[in-house]
Amino acid sequence: MCFSANAAASVAQEPMNFFCITAFLDYYNIPYKVMEVNPINKKEIEWSDYKMVPTLKVDGEQMVDSSDIIDKLHRRINPENTLNSEEEKKWRGWVDKRLVHVLSLNLYRTVSEALESFDYITSHGNFSSYERMVAKYAGAAATYFVSKKLKKRHNITDERAALYGAAETWVDALKGRQFLGNVSS
Repeated sequence: MCFSANAAASVAQEPMNFFCITAFLDYYNIPYKVMEVNPINKKEIEWSDYKMVPTLKVDGEQMVDSSDIIDKLHRRINPENTLNSEEEKKWRGWVDKRLVHVLSLNLYRTVSEALESFDYITSHGNFSSYERMVAKYAGAAATYFVSKKLKKRHNITDERAALYGAAETWVDALKGRQFLGNVSS
């Protein structure tokens, strides 16, 4: 593996994330620590010019954007084997453009579900008491209204049906395999 002997990956993410970075690190047994980022002030990543999550730091190198992080890590692990098969590109795009939105719509579908989600986020995140209260109520309100815009933009009338449909699409594409994409490494 192309990491320094004492390398430890550090993943900056918000308490509730849909990113596959930690799954990738787990799959390849790459040690890492998670830094929960406060979504309100993002003080945990103030060192970075990039103010979004996830971000990963390995051997002093900062990596951003889930797909780019996975590409860079995979090249370090197995430089001769690229990940970019057409099938993999298709499904990464599908996850970014469809699945993530459908998941969000289901988490923030109603005001009470948005509050429940933010209750979880704020109980697991890096918040002061004041930030916890502001994040819970302001975050729940904001994501509830954003989810309504996403629902309209993606022409979704039933969030649950869209989620179940996305799950069926994924399972059908597996065609009995454990994974989609290149798993030869």
